[in-house]
Parts: sequence; C-alpha cells; structure tokens
Amino acid sequence: MQYNRNFDFAAGQTIVADQVDMEFDSIAGVINGNIDTDNIADEAVTTAKMESNANPETRLAETGSDFVSSGMALDPASGWGASQLTATITAGVAYISGKRVSISSIVSHPFTASKDTYVDIDSNGTIYYDEKTSGATAPTLPSGRMRLACVKTDANKITAYLTGRIVAGANSGEGTIIARPVKALSTPMSIYALRGTSQNPSSQTGDQTYSHKYNDHYSALVAATGIFTAPFNGYFNFMFTGFTNNTNSTGELRYIINGVNQIRTYSGVANNYTPISLTGTFYMKTGDTIKVQTSSNFYLHVNEANHWTITYLGQ
Repeated sequence: MQYNRNFDFAAGQTIVADQVDMEFDSIAGVINGNIDTDNIADEAVTTAKMESNANPETRLAETGSDFVSSGMALDPASGWGASQLTATITAGVAYISGKRVSISSIVSHPFTASKDTYVDIDSNGTIYYDEKTSGATAPTLPSGRMRLACVKTDANKITAYLTGRIVAGANSGEGTIIARPVKALSTPMSIYALRGTSQNPSSQTGDQTYSHKYNDHYSALVAATGIFTAPFNGYFNFMFTGFTNNTNSTGELRYIINGVNQIRTYSGVANNYTPISLTGTFYMKTGDTIKVQTSSNFYLHVNEANHWTITYLGQ
C-alpha cells in the first residue's frame, strides 16, 4: 500500500486542523500494518542494519559452510586434452560467510605451465590465483575466502580441475581440498577388444592379444600385443572376461602394469570350459602400460567370449 497525499498546500494558504489530521491519519494507515514492497525502495533493506538473530547472512554463516550453488565450471579454450593453457570459468553463485555472491564469468584466463593454481573467492566476489609447484602442499586458505578449485597443468595443457568446498579452520585458516573427477573428454573412452572365432591358435597362454578392437579413439590399445598405454593421467577401469580351455585350465589371470603383476585371480577347475574374469580400477599416468596375462601353461579358449573392456572414469 502506498501513501498518497490528500492535500497539496500552497504558500499563504490557510490550513485547518482537520486537514492536518487527515494527512497524518493517511500516513499512519500505511505505516501501521500496511507496508508492502511498493513502499520499499530497491536495495533499501540491507543485512548490515539487521539484528543478528534475524540476519540471514549471520545465521547461514553460523549454521552452514561455504559452497558453490551453481556454475563456476572450467571450460578450456580448445577443449580437454588440447594443447592449451587458457580457460574460461563460467559464471555462477557462491555462498561465502553466509553471503550470496554472484560471480561473472572469467573469460580466457591464462594458466601457467606445470603448476597447481589455487583459485579462491572472497565475499566481495574477488578472485585470487595462487600458483604453486606441481604436487606441492596446498597454500593456507585466508580467512574470509572460499577455495573454488585447484587447476593443474602440465607443460602444454590443463590436465585437471579439482573442485571442493574448503572452510577456513578456527585457528589457522587451513583447509583441505575435496577432489572429484571432473575432466571431460571431447570423445568418450570405452574400448572393447576381443579374439574372434576361427583364430590360430585356438587358445592363448601368456600375454593376451586381440583380433578386433572398437572405439579406440585415442589409439591406446595395440591389439597385436595386447598392451594398453594410458593417453593421459586418470582413473581407468579394466574388465576382462573369458573362458578357460578344456585342457590346461588351471592357473592365474593377471594384470601387468609397467611390467609388474598388480592384481590376479585363479582358476582351479581342471579340464573344463570355465568362465573367468578380472576387474580392476587403477590410476595411471600418461605412458603407463597394462596388459592381461596368464601364468605359464594356463590357456584361455579363443572366441568372442574372451573380451576386454577399458573405460576412462575421470581425473
């Protein structure tokens, strides 16, 4: 409800008491229980003028933690995996010390090669970049800031965008990063390899090789040798499934990473076609190798049932 004047007095005009009372009554009628949004100017009510028990910023700061509500994703200029150290951080909203902070997009920010760059935000929306040697201890989080992310780079590209909520400690202001896989591939990695029927020999021992492979968009698996080479850092899931031969069917099935036996399973059923599988998730660096191998004189039957699936999970 808005207050509208009843009289427009002019200089020299005689004013009677009833007119003055009517004007005050109109004002009192608006103030006493009839104030609404029409009476309040935009941004006129601020939290700085509120009592602490009613102040939403104070209550959020005391009962919750700093967090990103929306946006603030990293978008490398030429896509993930490209030789490019420039990226855009999308616009978003964060809550810092109870205050809602709207942050504009950060366009084409250059990151330094072979660094861990820690990106912080304060309650005024100011962005801070703190570069450290790759793999070094994370810097102390100053009071009043939230750590948006750690941007990791190698010699020529951005390799990871590790995000997490960090809240300053009560004394030292230290915090820890909660990392999650966020690296996106322009083309997904999920390789499928198998040995077709009518192959010679009809069974394999030792390193397992393949006659067909599919979806190897990064040319990471050499079918003839059975060796997968990681095209970039990250977590990969490997799942091999097959059948033992009807003879020489007892022994070990192994994953060999960089020449070292990392995980194995055992078949103890002799002289029978028995299903066998081996699954593992490993963090691999660019250039690391893995292959499937059986122990000496342990043979796998060769057909489409013997297949290997390799899936990239994230950074």
